[in-house]
Amino acid sequence: MSLREALGEVLSPRLQGRLLELPRIREVWDRALPERLAGRLHPEALERGILTIRASDQRAAREAGRSRKALREGLRRALHLPSANLRLRIRNPAPAASPARGRRS
Repeated sequence: MSLREALGEVLSPRLQGRLLELPRIREVWDRALPERLAGRLHPEALERGILTIRASDQRAAREAGRSRKALREGLRRALHLPSANLRLRIRNPAPAASPARGRRS
């Protein structure tokens, strides 16, 4: 049993949430997510137990929204936590800039 697993059994879920760190999440990201999503979703920020994830396209954002429970469970397992009090915020990709329209003279 790793130290992280032992601490997970002793610490409350609220305190476990404080132990989550973005660099650690990024480290396990590819293992934690389904292969079809791992390359299309990117952890962006972690603040007060809310993980903000940026989707590379609209389809990935929709699929992530429907798969929140599976994403949380994959992260929980990859981070070796007995429970993860983690909420996910899925951000759509930035809209493409529209080309400037020329004015007619």
